[in-house]
Amino acid sequence: MTLSRGRMGPGIHAASIALGLVVAGPIPSLAGPQTAYDNSLWIGTDNTSFRNVLNMDRAGALLRSVGPLESTGFAIDLNANVIYFGTSNGGITARDLTTMAAGASFSAGGTEDMTFDGTFIWRTGTTGPASSNVITKIDPVAHTSTPGFTVPFQTVGIAWDGSGFWVSQFTLNGLVQRFDPAGNPTGESFHTSTGFTNGGVAFDTTDSTLFVGTSYKVYHYSQTGTELGSFPVDPAPARFVDGIEFESALPTGVQGSRPPAHLFLSVWPNPSSGEVVIIAEVPEPGRLSIYDVSGRLVREMRTPDKASGRVEINWDGRDDAGAQVPSGVYFVQVRAGALSEVRRFALIH
Repeated sequence: MTLSRGRMGPGIHAASIALGLVVAGPIPSLAGPQTAYDNSLWIGTDNTSFRNVLNMDRAGALLRSVGPLESTGFAIDLNANVIYFGTSNGGITARDLTTMAAGASFSAGGTEDMTFDGTFIWRTGTTGPASSNVITKIDPVAHTSTPGFTVPFQTVGIAWDGSGFWVSQFTLNGLVQRFDPAGNPTGESFHTSTGFTNGGVAFDTTDSTLFVGTSYKVYHYSQTGTELGSFPVDPAPARFVDGIEFESALPTGVQGSRPPAHLFLSVWPNPSSGEVVIIAEVPEPGRLSIYDVSGRLVREMRTPDKASGRVEINWDGRDDAGAQVPSGVYFVQVRAGALSEVRRFALIH
């Protein structure tokens, strides 16, 4: 049965409206250079071109808007300072994350929610039914699409958490399930439980939680399915939040570059309660640096002197002085020659 997005979810009550900012009617686009807001959410416009894309804080307060224009998905490349807006016909437009100036546009597979893994855009949906079980892998440089993987349910939402994907089932009280980069279930999942249809999904790198969109509302969940809060978006006309993405920030002084095919970095598990495995693929001997969320250097390690190709380095969660670091968000940077790449991960003791 095909679900109608305009009829998915309970009405807005006065008490729930008080939880956040309600946008009534169109919001004018902001002119000129904009301020980039760290640790915020981008909210899509469903399959419409008369609404504005919204950038909101984690409590639902409006920070800025763009449009009116259609956007059913977002992918953010922080290193390049680019946000990709996707449309329901498979189009993707790159925009400067600070000024919102539109750059190159191209057509690719997928029609719904998007996410970025540091190299590729991954997108749900196919032409035909907008919701499907297909995840498409998109190269934003070459503008090519290849099959990614399939999931065992109809989906609209997808989010990258640094080492895997969270994918939402497009149904009432649907499943939110985690998959590894190859599309294999990792055993982590939960059902939403407040009587709404799952839309887009965003992963919050500040505390490793999830935001799930639905009709004119966004819910906040832990990775085990505990509801942490919610906020309304705009109640009339009913916006289905199909595209949603979390914009975080790199600490000052920690910068990366788009990796070529032979530079790769991953952290597993993420989040971790103890030791993490840092997997790097480098063209020459390199250096691994771990920073806390303030940008302070916590630990520095080197790849083997004669190493090139794939290396795995275990980090025991201790700083250079041998002290156990506290729970929180951390960043690992790999440098090899003139190349560098950064990944975020979380420790939860």
